[in-house]
Amino acid sequence: MMHLRIPLMLLALAGLAACGATGSPAESDDGQSARQAMPVEARRDVIPGTGEETDARRRARIRTELAAGYYQQGSLKFALDELGQAVRAEPRYAPAYGMLGLVYMDMGDRSRAEESFRRALAIAPDDADLNNSYGWFLCQTGREKQSIAHFERALKDPLFATPAKPLHNAGICSLRIGDVKAAEDYF
Repeated sequence: MMHLRIPLMLLALAGLAACGATGSPAESDDGQSARQAMPVEARRDVIPGTGEETDARRRARIRTELAAGYYQQGSLKFALDELGQAVRAEPRYAPAYGMLGLVYMDMGDRSRAEESFRRALAIAPDDADLNNSYGWFLCQTGREKQSIAHFERALKDPLFATPAKPLHNAGICSLRIGDVKAAEDYF
């Protein structure tokens, strides 16, 4: 087994050495890498996940995650308390409003659920999770035809981790309006 490790380690070292070779296309004429020469602000726009999370946004995210846990356990009062703290920490944190919409929906408070979903989508109109949740809310409140557009919008996000959700939801809502062909396509 040891005799296999040495060639693999040498291969890995050779690959690392090649990464440090000069004259690569990522380097400018003075030998400085293009990434280092690029201003930090520009790199954040190009490279995902390089932006700094503000303290307020971090607090809002954590509170929203706590609320989601309470919501899943059926502790809606605690979920609402956490979400209240989340939106006070960061009033433009769309996921908190989306979670508020879900909580209010489960509580049967349609007007607050609608307001929360709309506020979330005003902040993040292309968010796949928000569009899927609002689409489901619309479907549950007798607006099945309107819901399909939100499921379709969720499906346009190539990075959406669970496209099966809006596909399934669109299928159910299509069946409710009697569009069997569309339902089959979604399913």
